Amino acid sequence: MENDKQRNDWHSAFRQAIKVELLEYEKFLEFLEEYSLTTEPLRIDCIIVKKPKDLVIEKNFARFFKEINIIEYKSPGDFLSIKDFYKVYAYTSLYSFLEKGAITEKTITFVVSRTPKKLFKYLRGIRKYSVEKTSIGIYNVIGDYYPIQVINTSKVSENENLLLKCLTSNLKSPLLNSLLTESKRHKEWRGLLAAYFNVIVTANEERFKEAYKMATKTLEDILREVGALENIEARGKQEIAKNMINMGFSIDVISKATEMEPEKIKSLMAQSIN
Repeated sequence: MENDKQRNDWHSAFRQAIKVELLEYEKFLEFLEEYSLTTEPLRIDCIIVKKPKDLVIEKNFARFFKEINIIEYKSPGDFLSIKDFYKVYAYTSLYSFLEKGAITEKTITFVVSRTPKKLFKYLRGIRKYSVEKTSIGIYNVIGDYYPIQVINTSKVSENENLLLKCLTSNLKSPLLNSLLTESKRHKEWRGLLAAYFNVIVTANEERFKEAYKMATKTLEDILREVGALENIEARGKQEIAKNMINMGFSIDVISKATEMEPEKIKSLMAQSIN
């Protein structure tokens, strides 16, 4: 069973992956991460709010999205149990009660790395629901007033869901090569997938060393190569710069201390004023 740090790392990676999967619709979606339902530790992994609610998203797993979409993610090595199903179902109902939104405008999505056969058998046999495969690795659970789907990341299409498919600690060379090829082609990913690459590289260190022919290199070298470490360092410099701005230091002093370009510091100053 995974520890808390592993869970948090994989969940951070998943949230970045699904954001980039839906990057084309970025301005129409609001992501609420680890949404707290009460003052007690009752949290939903991710909520995707669609604005406008009648927008049709041309993405295999998002076509059935309504206005409010509850997402539960299970890390590699974990599984989706009957108890998990009811927990998320209860959280969704509690969210509906607390936020006073229409039940008809909510969906539930479970993201797993293995098919939950025991759960599917229970839903079909005991609940009398039907479970239908709508596309590769994606299943709709039919029979409830909440639209429910299950996404198996190990089975989804590499062409359409590469980032989700690579959320594994057993990344095979062909899939890894596809990920590296696409990450080079999509330069914008480097600023959006720091946590994602951090956990993927850490979980598949030897595979990445083989791919980069870096047998003698460190994990830090590989993270820098894929852009994950650079992004983390850049964010660290920004936090230092923001603190120095608040303390009243000049642009020149901040630039020398952080090695940031003066124009970037001016931009941070403008943001702090606004």
